[in-house]
Amino acid sequence: MQSRQRYRRLAAWISAACLLACAAACSGSASSEKDESIPKEEASMSGYDQLFSALDRSPITNRWGKVKPQPLAADTVTVFSAEPGAQYNHHPQITAWRGRLYATWSSGLIHEDFPGQQMVMAVSEDGGDSWSSPTVVADSTIGGQPGVVTNAGIHTFEDTMVAYYSYYRYDEQGMQLLEDYTDSRSPLPEQLDAHTGMRISRDGGETWSEPAGRIDRLTANLCPQRLQNGRLLLPGHATFFTTDDPLGLTGWERGSLPGVPAGYTDSPNGLYAAAQAMKLEGVAFCEASCYQTADGVIHMMLRTLIDADRISPNPYILAVSESRDQGNSWSKPMLTQFSDCGSKCQFGTLPDGRYFCISCPQPGSGRTPLVLALSEDGVVFDQQFIIGSGKEHPPRYPGRHKGGLYGYPTCAVSGDMLYVIYSLEKEDIVVSRIRLEDLR
Repeated sequence: MQSRQRYRRLAAWISAACLLACAAACSGSASSEKDESIPKEEASMSGYDQLFSALDRSPITNRWGKVKPQPLAADTVTVFSAEPGAQYNHHPQITAWRGRLYATWSSGLIHEDFPGQQMVMAVSEDGGDSWSSPTVVADSTIGGQPGVVTNAGIHTFEDTMVAYYSYYRYDEQGMQLLEDYTDSRSPLPEQLDAHTGMRISRDGGETWSEPAGRIDRLTANLCPQRLQNGRLLLPGHATFFTTDDPLGLTGWERGSLPGVPAGYTDSPNGLYAAAQAMKLEGVAFCEASCYQTADGVIHMMLRTLIDADRISPNPYILAVSESRDQGNSWSKPMLTQFSDCGSKCQFGTLPDGRYFCISCPQPGSGRTPLVLALSEDGVVFDQQFIIGSGKEHPPRYPGRHKGGLYGYPTCAVSGDMLYVIYSLEKEDIVVSRIRLEDLR
């Protein structure tokens, strides 16, 4: 097992005073005036409302800027640091199973989502103190031809681990367009053979099978989420698949946002087409994550994407689609009052029944601070804790679409600990360990 540098409790490397100052700067308090950035966001909301005028409104909110997040003590461990040949590391997820922690992520040569990217995994047998060197779970040729593989996490059932990954490739013309791709608003080349694949392991991840399952026209966002009735729900961007197979290999049935055509490919370059099917122009939804409330309703939270030419600054607000039939059908998205910085986030339920979101909720912030927001009722997420409050800085290795400090956080619970995994500047993979008893 390869040891990594371990930082002791947060108080040892950043003073509580500094952290409190950051919290106050980011959010203010319930009785104080709003942060200076809030009026700018409110000024742009009329344009935002106009773009989303066809959508109803949801009361789901994090009251960002109106409550004061609490500083949270956490141990932070570096799982993997970027190096030549693996300069891009992102899309992390973490699984706790049989006394081990499994960290998986997407690892690329230089750039984000370029051919050669693969799914890798590191393992900890001591609660996250140290981590193995990463091994490959799904390489870039697993689809038959060199392509792009994106990590979608690990699901476990009985003695079996199931690794999920997304795959697509480009043809020769697409590869040339990709090499010339300099404007992030330019259309991506056509992504061929887009699908979510599965590999299984019955020896704790020591070896993995050949592809054991496949869902066509889906690039999954997170590993399957287990619903109250035991059904598995696999979120994508505008489509969400369910199965009653507890192993998660077969029987996947497609659900989608209303109006999304049957032949739609749920991949990064199809996002605006899905929104257009709902009569929305210049906007899109992506990177879905859900939680299910006690009444059985599934709330699929959606990151919103907006044409930068239409609104500046972009306030970034999450949307939500709801299902009342265990994921068979979904409502038209509604615009929430839950702020976001334009990044992936994760929703779910803690062992004590509270609902959580891990995200970077400050719009325009460069993906900082990293905040855990809790809710008693699944509507108001106003109990908030700051996990990280660093400042964005340039990556060590330049690359396309790199940047943003705390990237794509997800978490897992094991025993009395919450493990939060995220990327730093899309280069390093880091885990923060939080005692559940501290979330009071």
